[in-house]
Order: sequence, then C-alpha cells, then structure tokens
Amino acid sequence: MNQNEQLRAFLLSNAERLTEEWYDSLDKNNAVGVYASTDPKIIQILKEQDYEFHLYICNVFVEDEKTFFDAFEVWINKIAKDNERVRTPISSIIKEFMRVRKQYCDCIEEFVSTYKGFIDPKLISAWNEHVIRIFDITILKFITAAEETSYLQLKAQQEMIHELSSPV
Repeated sequence: MNQNEQLRAFLLSNAERLTEEWYDSLDKNNAVGVYASTDPKIIQILKEQDYEFHLYICNVFVEDEKTFFDAFEVWINKIAKDNERVRTPISSIIKEFMRVRKQYCDCIEEFVSTYKGFIDPKLISAWNEHVIRIFDITILKFITAAEETSYLQLKAQQEMIHELSSPV
C-alpha cells in the first residue's frame, strides 16, 4: 500500500471520530440554522451528513480530481438542497467547511507523526495543499449548488404567486 492509500485508510478509520470531534466543537452558543438545532433527529442527520462527507473526501488522495468530484457532487448537491441547510446562512456553512478543512490538516499531521522520518516533507506539503485546494473547490461547488436551489425555490414561489393572483 502506497502512502496515499495509507493516508486514505487512516482518515477513513478516523471518520467517526472526526465527526464527533467536529460536532462537539461546534460553538453552540453562537450557532445559527441547522448548527443551532437541539432536535435529536436533526442532530443525527447533521452527523450522518458529516460522516458521509468524510467517506467521500478521503478518496481525494487516491482518485484523480475529475473522478473524485463526479462522485462527490452527489453529496454536495444533496446538502445544498437539504431544507435545514437552505435555512442556514451560507457564511455559517462555509465556516464549518473551513473548520473541517483544519481538521484534515491536523489529521494529516497526526498521520505523519506516526511515521516520523518516513514521509518526504514535500509529500506532506503536497497533501496539505491538496486538502486546501479540494476544500476551496468544494466550497465553490456548494455555493453554486445552493444558489441554484435558492433560485429554483424563488422561481417556484413567484410562479405560485402569479397563479394565485391571476383572474380565474
């Protein structure tokens, strides 16, 4: 198994822990939208979505970018259409993407520390740069999908208003 595959395996084996750490570290006093929910069902869905995110993102180290995003866009679009996320300010969602990105950089550091001296520093740097790039692209793709969802909702509301206000 090469080092990219080892990193992927390490991240996958820590996906559940990453989800729990992410949720536990949410600033619930200042949270808004879906992140402020106290409803156990919504919290469970939020955690499942985060866990599913990890299952996708780990593949970025072993797949080419096109293959990765072809699969990952399914998750991005699903999240962008999620009713709880639609009611959450986009700035809060981006903030959470950025917090998870930091988790990944920290997790890479954790992985590297277990192989002290056996991983080329250039590879470590490349992994971190790759994480930053992939998260940046993911954020842009999410914003695009969320804007499309908002546009379609607005259009449907406008059509309904038009229909309701038209004479019979």
